Amino acid sequence: MRSEEFEQRFRDCREMPGSNDPAYRSAHNEMIREAGGSIRMDRNTNPEVLRRLTAAIADDKKRRWRDVGASPMDARLAAFSELYADADPDQRQILRNFFDGEQLRGLAHFVARAGRLLETTGDPRWLRRGVAAACIEGGRYDFRDLIASLSILRYGAQRAGIDIEPFFQEALEMSPPARPTEAPELQGVLLAVKSYPKRRLRYFVREFGPPEWRSEATSWWEWAAGGIVLLVLFALIGLARNCG
Repeated sequence: MRSEEFEQRFRDCREMPGSNDPAYRSAHNEMIREAGGSIRMDRNTNPEVLRRLTAAIADDKKRRWRDVGASPMDARLAAFSELYADADPDQRQILRNFFDGEQLRGLAHFVARAGRLLETTGDPRWLRRGVAAACIEGGRYDFRDLIASLSILRYGAQRAGIDIEPFFQEALEMSPPARPTEAPELQGVLLAVKSYPKRRLRYFVREFGPPEWRSEATSWWEWAAGGIVLLVLFALIGLARNCG
């Protein structure tokens, strides 16, 4: 891409709204920052702190899927991702350097939301935007978050009937080179998620995916196992009452 075009698009992306988007805030992380960077979790932890932390985590889980597609940050990160996919290697490095700290968490968050948008719109551009955002983030915030988000993205492609092969191949080609501080390297993460069996994808959807997908991500034998556990529990309760 010509440098003039890159600079103009980069400027346009930076000027887009969304930096304070509630859908991308983390009450959990804000609480940790207020505590000075960490909260000690042991038997001496203040019960009120534990209650607030539990509530913050639950709030984040709901917030994760708020206003998907209508969020200003969705549009902002979609524009950054498109720019990254169109840029040359040196320009991509400029974009990677632009993101740090909580912005990296937002990118991983966007990858998952792109999966939901891919399914609702049927537009394969959301798959390209999602893998490009993953390349910008590069596992720098927490590679486990990126694995979960990429799994949700792949699940969205599966629901939309879109072949992931060309998009993941493009992501491998535009992924950053491995760095000693990034473990595992992004290419390894991409290859792992690409080859995950369906049951592995369902796990990430059940734990972190949009509410609309969670019930269908539980297979019949998991429902059956849950029913058996309940039956055993009720039988034990009845036995205890009879013995009493």
